[in-house]
Amino acid sequence: MATGGLNLYDALTKKLPEVITKRYRDLPFENGTIVPTVTDLQPGDAELSRDLLEEVGDAEIVGDDTTNFPIVDLSAEEDRYKILMVANGFSFTYNQIAAYERAGNFQQVNNRKMMVARRGIAERMNKLAAFGNAGQGITGFLNNPNVPLDNSSFDPWDANTTGDDLSDWVQEQVEVAYTANNNSYMPSELLCSTEFWFLLNRKRMSDSGEKVINHLTQGENPPLRRIVWSSETRSSALEANGVQAANTDLDRLVLYPLDEMVVDRHNSTVGLLPPDYIQTKGTRKIYPMFGLTSPTMINIPYAMRYITVAKKP
Repeated sequence: MATGGLNLYDALTKKLPEVITKRYRDLPFENGTIVPTVTDLQPGDAELSRDLLEEVGDAEIVGDDTTNFPIVDLSAEEDRYKILMVANGFSFTYNQIAAYERAGNFQQVNNRKMMVARRGIAERMNKLAAFGNAGQGITGFLNNPNVPLDNSSFDPWDANTTGDDLSDWVQEQVEVAYTANNNSYMPSELLCSTEFWFLLNRKRMSDSGEKVINHLTQGENPPLRRIVWSSETRSSALEANGVQAANTDLDRLVLYPLDEMVVDRHNSTVGLLPPDYIQTKGTRKIYPMFGLTSPTMINIPYAMRYITVAKKP
């Protein structure tokens, strides 16, 4: 018969204080890393409107007694964007609340559930910013039909592709994008897949031994300010979100200036709905949370450029 007592097993067990939680990836479309984001929306906002100014006119050589002056003019049009409400919620039953309060950790559990709800809203906003939503009739940063698209035949994964080849090809794409918009908008950012970023980080220039990614962003007169990776640009993500057909096997690069006049989005802080909107279903209380967001607004599409490129084999 045991003589150590009923609780000997628990007494010999050391309880570690740390609670293991899952680490979440960054959400670059939602947090402003990729798309300039302004947090200025408030409950009740239904639409955003923006005036686009078009300046037209020219000048001519005239004599000092002319009365026929060429006339310049301005025209304006308005773009309107719907504001979307993204919501979810968390809940407690009566017994759960009683148990957590008795244990003295109700507030800790409540805060954790609220954090998970905020994360769910942020993930949905990130997806909206990247791909839009067909049901709402909106597009995202990666699938705006007005942005020029270049289907490249260049294969960065070919065994014979050198660091010099990679550098020359990227610089050629920057040149094409810049000249296509009449040298008005110089791309400063290259958005690419994680695999393509590491390829640029791994390959080196033949003359200096410098990493290609550093050569493109830090070298003498570098063509780019920043090269950023995002899993949303992978072929699998593009296919899953309807940007391209299944088995296309092409990643998407994006060249653009990080300029809110070219592309931006607006959102609100994420929070609980007022207490009046707390729902009770039986013995369960449901606490709704929400945030507001605009679509990704690409104001000057020709300042950007999409480039399709073979995905990593």
